[in-house]
Amino acid sequence: MVLLAGGSGRLGEFVARQLVSEGRQVRLLAWSPREAAGLARHGAEVAVGDLRDRASLTRALEGVQRLVVAARDDRARGHAGRAAEASAHHQLIEAACAERVEHLVFVSCLGAEAEHPLPAFRLRGAVEGRLRDSGLGHTIVRPAAVMEPWAAWIGGQVRRGRAVTIPGLGDHPINLMALDDVVYYVLLALDHPEARQRTLEVGGPENLTLNQVADAFERCAGRRARRHYLPLGLLRAASACAAPVAPGWSQALATVAYRCSSDQRFDPAEMLGAFPRRLTRLTELARSWAAAPGAWGWPA
Repeated sequence: MVLLAGGSGRLGEFVARQLVSEGRQVRLLAWSPREAAGLARHGAEVAVGDLRDRASLTRALEGVQRLVVAARDDRARGHAGRAAEASAHHQLIEAACAERVEHLVFVSCLGAEAEHPLPAFRLRGAVEGRLRDSGLGHTIVRPAAVMEPWAAWIGGQVRRGRAVTIPGLGDHPINLMALDDVVYYVLLALDHPEARQRTLEVGGPENLTLNQVADAFERCAGRRARRHYLPLGLLRAASACAAPVAPGWSQALATVAYRCSSDQRFDPAEMLGAFPRRLTRLTELARSWAAAPGAWGWPA
């Protein structure tokens, strides 16, 4: 039995679908009966539980051999909320140890560390540390930025004939990884013996600027789009203003500003040497978008 914490997110949804298609026994952890009803469409068993409720975690983990954690606590607000979210993930690790889960796969993010300037990256770094110290069989998967949201944002504007809004000057290289490739490495981490007790840093085949992303979608659309460049300082200011009332948006804006101003390049050679995979390139995604807009799960 595989328990998936985070099945309502885009990554969790794709992981759940793949596990069910392979005929695996899958249980999805839902935070509420309403969310459980939504997750039931995957064809997997659903358990209602809460990362902050140890008893519900114990029930959800009954009979589970493998656990995939791709969860985020959207109720977290401010510093205290992030501390509570870290504590909730730590409790899940402790419950997994108590229930003798054989292997836990934690989906983190490339660059996660205790001293990171962004709280979300610090949180994942803290959870990684607790997992390593737990003695539990585990794999940490650290993916680069997922390609589809960035492509949908820019490609969607091109499709609708609108001016494309690009953070910064659009000339900063970012490694982009297709969601299918992230899912592949998460599932590989569940069973591959060489992935045990390892941190897998995974990324896409290209380091692309957002101007290059726009170029690719313009070629597929057969037209040029006007481009507006949004100062990163304005993004950071908007993030700070949104923090008290919309922490999710605040975090998203801060992450965009960070990715567009820091070194986001990645060389997949070591990853591919250990675990070969033909990685999806942006041009392939853009062509599929042109054939069927929105088909890959994000509004375009």
